[in-house]
Amino acid sequence: DNSNSMLDPGETWTYGQTGYTAVAGQYTNIGTVTGDEPAGGTVNDSDPSNHFGVESGIDVEKATNGGDHDTAPGVNVAVGSTVTWTYVVTNTGNVDLTAIDLTDDQGVVPVLMSGDDGDGILQTTETWTYEATGTAVAGQYTNIATVEGTDNLSAVQSDTDPSNYFGVTSGVAIEKATNTQDADLPPGPVVAEGSTVYWTYEVTNTGNQPVTVTQVVDDNGGGTPFFPTQVDDGSGFNIGDINQDNLLDPTETWE
Repeated sequence: DNSNSMLDPGETWTYGQTGYTAVAGQYTNIGTVTGDEPAGGTVNDSDPSNHFGVESGIDVEKATNGGDHDTAPGVNVAVGSTVTWTYVVTNTGNVDLTAIDLTDDQGVVPVLMSGDDGDGILQTTETWTYEATGTAVAGQYTNIATVEGTDNLSAVQSDTDPSNYFGVTSGVAIEKATNTQDADLPPGPVVAEGSTVYWTYEVTNTGNQPVTVTQVVDDNGGGTPFFPTQVDDGSGFNIGDINQDNLLDPTETWE
């Protein structure tokens, strides 16, 4: 501009606009210029411009034995049984993702089972399913899946999801004493004929889950069986039922 406020032949004027915040998806806007010519007419032109607002994201949902168990304790499984983990990875954005990497923090190796069309790109319309198996261990078990993917702006997107199970071991043990002696083998303690014999029975939960005690029975040496009575704590519960829930909890011993 030679400061005459006229767009002379050969001149190019430059305009700018800032302060616009990109929105997700396709955006098109059109610039239009209008000018008055010396002969009294008008001239004009227009030109479009486009951009695509990238909103990328990725999601992983992990399941144990078919259930979504994000919080502990999760599903109960038998120790030694096969545990199956399923991982569902979804593109939650509006652009494809590459370099997909799915890991499990407990060393489990997920294997891609379905969803990819073979190009290794997690497209916006695809859902990838992975699977892994393991052998259940005793007690609380938590593992966390982490997935990463890279969008077309080289930004890495990631997500995590935990899953839980509790490996159940069940067992009870009974220890019987005769006149306070552990007399597993004969002859046992010597007692006078006609005297009173006392048997005591201690029942312990040897597993990691509460057990409902359904019966304690004594075969009475082949005679008519009898059923020992509980040692009452004075309020109707066994003296060993510490939390008074009528369940033989792990580490509890009832008398």
